[in-house]
Parts: sequence; C-alpha cells; structure tokens
Amino acid sequence: MKFSYSLLKKMVPGIPEKKRLADVLSVKSFEVEEVKADAMEIKIMPNRWSDAASHWGMAREAAAATGQKLSFGPKIIINQPQNKGFLEKIRVEDPRLCPRYMAYYLEIPKIGESPVWMRKMLQTCGLRPVNAVVDILNYVMLETGQPLHAFDASKIKGGIRVRLAKANETMETIDNQRIKLDKSVLIIADREKPLAIAGIKGGESSKVGSGTKAIIVESANFDPVSIYKASKTIKLATDASQRFGHGLSPELCKIGVDRAAVLLKEICKATFLDSKDVYPKRQPKKILKLDQEKLRSVLGINIDSKTVSSILKSLGFRLIHKNMVEVPALRLDINIVEDLIEEVGRMYDLNKIPGKNPAVLLAPPEIDDYFSAAEKAKNSLVEMGFSEVRNSSFVPGDAAGDVEIENPLSDDKRFLRSNLIYHLRGNIKTNHRFLENVRIFEIGKVFLKGFKEEYRLAMAVGLKSGGHVFRELRGPAENLLRSLGLTDYAFVPEGDKLRLESDHEVLGYLFPEPKSKAAFLEIDFDKARRLMEGEREYLEISPYPSIIRDISFTVPVSARMNLILEAIADLRIENLEDVDLIDYLALDSGRISLTLRLVFQSMKKTLSDEEANRSTAKIAGILASDFEAEIR
Repeated sequence: MKFSYSLLKKMVPGIPEKKRLADVLSVKSFEVEEVKADAMEIKIMPNRWSDAASHWGMAREAAAATGQKLSFGPKIIINQPQNKGFLEKIRVEDPRLCPRYMAYYLEIPKIGESPVWMRKMLQTCGLRPVNAVVDILNYVMLETGQPLHAFDASKIKGGIRVRLAKANETMETIDNQRIKLDKSVLIIADREKPLAIAGIKGGESSKVGSGTKAIIVESANFDPVSIYKASKTIKLATDASQRFGHGLSPELCKIGVDRAAVLLKEICKATFLDSKDVYPKRQPKKILKLDQEKLRSVLGINIDSKTVSSILKSLGFRLIHKNMVEVPALRLDINIVEDLIEEVGRMYDLNKIPGKNPAVLLAPPEIDDYFSAAEKAKNSLVEMGFSEVRNSSFVPGDAAGDVEIENPLSDDKRFLRSNLIYHLRGNIKTNHRFLENVRIFEIGKVFLKGFKEEYRLAMAVGLKSGGHVFRELRGPAENLLRSLGLTDYAFVPEGDKLRLESDHEVLGYLFPEPKSKAAFLEIDFDKARRLMEGEREYLEISPYPSIIRDISFTVPVSARMNLILEAIADLRIENLEDVDLIDYLALDSGRISLTLRLVFQSMKKTLSDEEANRSTAKIAGILASDFEAEIR
C-alpha cells in the first residue's frame, strides 16, 4: 500500500528522513518494500487493515516506533444536525451484513476541482483526481482508512435501503460497467433502483456531477466475508472492497464521515444540514489484564512498568487501572493478553531481547513409521524396474468416488478417489502409446465414506503384446512384501483374482484386466505396515555347494500354482532351499507346461546327486498324484 511521506511528516513532524523511517518501521512495525520520491510502499499485514491501512494509523505507528509525538488526529463532530427532514428513511435489512450505516446530508453551492495539494497527494498514492467531492472522499479514505461514497441527493427516490440484490438484477457502475448481480450481493438501493454495490462500487444512476447541489455522504461498515465473496462473484475489486474485505471497525465510520464533513465545508463551502446513524449493536469494548510477571514469562526479559505504559499509550491503548488496559476500537487484531505483550515487545525492539537457550527438556520428534515404510517400498519397487506416479486425488463421478466435494474444481473432479487403480489404468493406457512394457506404482491416500482416510499402495504392469501380465506382477509383488519384512502371507484364489491375506486379514487383491492388457495389485498400506516384522533374522551362509534340479511337466489349465507350491512344502523335504517357477507355456491341448527349479543345499555337508534325485522324484510323485501332472 502506498503512503505519502510528506503527509506522514505533517502528522508527525519529528519523524526522521524517509530511508531512516523505512528502516525503523521495517524493524518495529511493517516491512517497507520501496521508497520512491514522496511515496513509500508499505506492506500491511491482513489483520492490521482496520487501524494501519491509513495515514493516520501509520503516523501513529511511526510516532511510537521513533519516540515522537503524534500532532494530528481526526476531529469528531459532537453536535451534528440530525432528523431535520432532509434524509428520508434509511433501512438496513440485515444488521449482520451491515453493522453500521451513517449518512450526512450536505448542500454544496458548486462542485469544482479539489486543491492542487490534494490532487498531488491522491496521485502519489495511486488514485486519479475526479472532482472536489470525490477527491475529498478518496483523500479521507487515505487519511483515516474509512471508505466513503457520495450520492446526488436529488436522484434518490423513497429513502435508502441496504438489502441483498434480487435475482437477475443489474446495475451500471459509475465507470459505465454493466454488472449482473445475484442474491448473495449486498447493495444500496432506493425505492426504484440499485444505487451502489455495498462496499465495492457506486452506481451511475446517483453519480455526483457538476450540476449536483446536494449530496448524501455514506459511511458504512460491512461484513468482511460478504464483501469478499461479492467481489469474487461479480469479478470486481476496488480499494474499498479490499479494505472492507479485510475487516474494519464500525467505530471508524464516524471518524471518516466527520473528517469528510470538515473538508467539504472548508474546500467546497458545503452546508451540513442533516444526519442519520443506524447502529443497532455497538462494538463492545475490550479490556485485558497485563501484569509484569506475565510479560516477563512471555518475552523472557524484565521491562519496567513505566516503559510498558509509555509504549502502550503511544499506540493508543488506555490504562484504566493498575493492570487493566483498554484496547482501541480500531485494533481488531488485539484479542488476548499475548497480543498486548507482542505490541510491547516489538516497540521495545525485539533485537534488544537477548537470546537464551530454552529451559525445557527437548525430546527427539516422533518418527511416523509411514514415511520410513513408504520409502522402503519405493526403493524396492524402483530396484525392480517400476516407476513411481503421482495422480490427482480427484476423480469424476463414474470412478466410484465415495466422497463428493462441496465446491469441486470442475465436473470431472467432483469426487475424492476411493482407490488408486482408476488413475493407474489411465497411466497404463497413456504410456502404452510410447512403451511396450509399463511397470508403475503409486503410494497415496484414498478417501472413504465417513470421512475415513487410508494409505494404499498400488502396482500395475502393462504389456502391449505378448507375455503374461498376471505372472509379471505377482513376482515383484512377492519381492516387495518380503523386502518390507512381511513374510507370513498368502495369495488365495477368489474368482479371477488373488486375495492377499496375512494374519487372517485381507490386505488387498491382485487381478488382471485383459481389456487394458494390464494387471493390478492394490493393498491397504496401513494394515500392511502394522503386520510388518520389526526385525529381520539373518542366517549363516552355507559353506557347501548347492545342487539344482529342473523338473518340467504339464498340468490341466485349472491347476493353481499356489496349491502346487503348498503341496511341495507339505512334503517337508530336508535341504530343499528354494522352489521357483522359471518357465510357463500355454498349450493348445488345454494344458499348461511348467518348469520348476529346485535348489538343494545343506549346512552340514556336500549333498550327493543321489540325494537330490531322490528328493526330485518324491516331488514328481506328488505332482502326478495330486495334480494330474505328466512329467516330461
């Protein structure tokens, strides 16, 4: 926000030159982003617009920060004329949306140009001069922070109503934009037409011009959320909408309109004839208790009570009792005693507070085992040639999303995903345009009914031509589970799927999709992590050589590999270290050809060929008797 250094200097004559003032404000108050000619670009924090987004407010900050006296303050008119009949009825339909509405009626003999000094000040702060009345109101906004608006009194019919717009109602603004309103937009209207969009822009129908002889100056307070939403709805942002959108105090209304009345009288020779103030519920006073012990415990330093009182008074706070402080009405950001202590600390200068080591026991942060498990899973999958993908959490309605979003980004992002497979299926399809073999995975959250969130891990293999995707995925899946320390598991047939079980819990499903030439596995990563073994046992490597035997056979296509492996395990053959499927071929006869590699090894001796052959024959026998195997 732009401020005029010369105006600040007028309000606080003792402030230092621009560069020095910028340094002091940056340390104690607000960051000064640029100093150029008479203008100072100062960054106002969102919670300080009510009191500091004005020259008067910034002058108070500058005075407090530099130890100078504030020599200017807006004058409050005590006995203004009211209920004289010049103002017709003013009605506020919803005081929640408009807590205060003030109107001053003034007659003006002639509207000309504003003084040169005022036009120059407006231009310094980025505003364009228009005429004396408009310029005065804009200047007062810069000076006090209260946005004001003037209506040509002769163009208002049947009083003023502050109401919500009607469906399909429109209004032409003073800069000739035709704005379509809706029922959520607050407007100022008379009996016949809209006069202004509340807190945002005035209308052409009541515009003040060279022929205007009487004006009604509006000074109001509006609900910040309502103004912010209205500005977004009608796609129109102004200085006023920014100020109201951040939140202003209702007490600022009279400060602003009284200052405007004084300047209108001085510059335009206006006559102040009438006023009305609709203020059904006054802003309550805030009083906080501040004692030295509390201040010391928060800041970590003793600051004498005289210095504390001096700082608070310089910022506009009032000490009403020994430890009681009344908060200025415009300081909407001060709500608890810690806020008050922050004011003392920053003006005392936080750089003066010595750093101390914390007098508390520091404990290392808890480690979320999700991240370590996820990292381990990712490393294992990458080593096996899989690539990680990260997909959106949003899905269209036909993707079986359980949780619908109230304000979706678009129609195809109306739901939150309930599985990871939907997007992986699309990833396979997209990558098949460039690659024959696609191996991908994703670890992420899914969202279920009842606001439940789960971490899932999904793998996918896509083969554009040839190969057996089901088998291509199962091997890496088993390697992944073993790398995570999950050794006690089983893949159980369920229709055309394999159900992954461990410790009597279902972890997920592995299934093929011939249409998309892919196979998928999705597991509940939260459940899997709970079942993972915390430690892995390392066994001594045998010093004796292994003996390898391959056994080839055919079985009916209905045979299941997991049952074959379980049958071999049930034989409990001594020194049988490993059994791997190394070849698979579908035959035209309705059978399948398999080759198993058997690895025999002892920890005690070198095995003989005869021992290995006997064990191999025993395995061949169980295959023939239980699975109708024909040994080749």
